[in-house]
Amino acid sequence: MFEYKYLIDELALMFKSQYLLKDSLAGITVALVAIPLSLAVAMASSVPPEAGLIAAIVGGIIATIFGGTRLCVTGPAIAMSVLVAECVQSSGIAGLLVIGITCGCLQIIFGVLRLGHFVKLIPLPVIAAFIAAIGFFIFIDQLPSAFGSTPPDQQHIFAIVNHFSQYLNALNLSALVLAALTILLLVISTKIFPKTPAILFAIIIPTLVMHIFHLKNIALVGTFPHSLIVVAKIPDFNKIKLIPLIIDGILVFILGSLETLLSAAKIDNLTAKPMLHANQELIGQGLANIASTLCGGIPVTAVVARSSVNLNAGAKTRRSALIHSLVILAIIYSCPQLIEIIPIPVLAGILIMAGITMMDLRQLVRFWQNDKLEAFIYVVTFVLIISTNLITGIEIGIILSFVIVSTRLLA
Repeated sequence: MFEYKYLIDELALMFKSQYLLKDSLAGITVALVAIPLSLAVAMASSVPPEAGLIAAIVGGIIATIFGGTRLCVTGPAIAMSVLVAECVQSSGIAGLLVIGITCGCLQIIFGVLRLGHFVKLIPLPVIAAFIAAIGFFIFIDQLPSAFGSTPPDQQHIFAIVNHFSQYLNALNLSALVLAALTILLLVISTKIFPKTPAILFAIIIPTLVMHIFHLKNIALVGTFPHSLIVVAKIPDFNKIKLIPLIIDGILVFILGSLETLLSAAKIDNLTAKPMLHANQELIGQGLANIASTLCGGIPVTAVVARSSVNLNAGAKTRRSALIHSLVILAIIYSCPQLIEIIPIPVLAGILIMAGITMMDLRQLVRFWQNDKLEAFIYVVTFVLIISTNLITGIEIGIILSFVIVSTRLLA
């Protein structure tokens, strides 16, 4: 059920003048980070740029009002982009409505029944392999954009690998330089300016380089509807396969809920007075996912990247997350050209770096050192996901984990 007293007390803080300046500055800072991230997630999800921005605005506002954490910021997540892209490829944009509502309803049910902790029962090696595989997909998928080439019609790993020689032959050196500069800036600025969001350097500097040096044949984000908020298209259920979409919705629910709870717990532990209400957070995320997809956006989660920026920028109340969404909306209506001139290779560079980060080989090393059977589960799940599909890989990974645990208990 809704924790009314908790929510009323939290929302009441937003109407007090205390911390207004700190929350405002934090909200503006997070918005500047969230815009390129939302655009990058939209590109990786094979949806128009406005779908990512809608998710950041609508999902961010709803999760802020109804969620169970004070300083987390909600928006579209890179980890879910592969699932969303598969849905768009098979069922079109309209299929996102089924996924969003399925995910949102499950999150609300789990939150109301106080079952949030059950989401964490999925074996860690399976989760780690799943995230690493998504990182691998993102890395491979963005190579054509980084090379300035047109990706194949079939956005599958083998199709992209098979066309790799074509990308080299049609290489746009300017695009590759921008993508490489973006990655380099993400690495260097994190070390030199650890308290400043690296993505700001990675977006602003390459974009300036492109315009100052008049680099040619660079794809840009381009124009998008400045009215922005649209109602999602109702899918024609006679033309889509409903069951696969519901299964995808369940996967988005599992991954989104895990990322949300882990992100919220991490940010909550860094605050002076931890106040995480996990089940209420699931309810807030469920409402946010339903609202986002109904307005034409993509699924959302609480995201560590945005939330860490929010915390480091001095945010004190939920007001900063709300301001972040409103600032994005204001920028879209007042100066959308700042978004439209961002080069696609720069967004590809951000995604490639995110994919590399998600493919954390240190995680596999830790599994090997602690329990070689967990490392075995990780490798099997990873290989099956990239060679077959996400569902098959996860199913076999969970079954394998269950068999190993059962064998140990009976031994």
